[in-house]
Amino acid sequence: MSTPASAQTQRAVTGNSTATLNRILAGEGRPGDSATTGSGITYRVLPNGTVEMRNPRYGTVKYSNPEPAWQRNLKNQGVGGH
Repeated sequence: MSTPASAQTQRAVTGNSTATLNRILAGEGRPGDSATTGSGITYRVLPNGTVEMRNPRYGTVKYSNPEPAWQRNLKNQGVGGH
């Protein structure tokens, strides 16, 4: 059984968005950035910097505010911490 061309295209696009997904999850995405995993979960950076995760399989939406590595490092050093 062969994979339909549309599924092959979708898989290729998903593979190309790996770097974008990594940036989003690391807190370094920019508003408007989005990426979709191979399982259909979509991550999107909202205008206020919040990351929206949509899982259509379960009909769920989650929001998070990941911190960029440089902010985490400052907190670990005791600089500008909360």
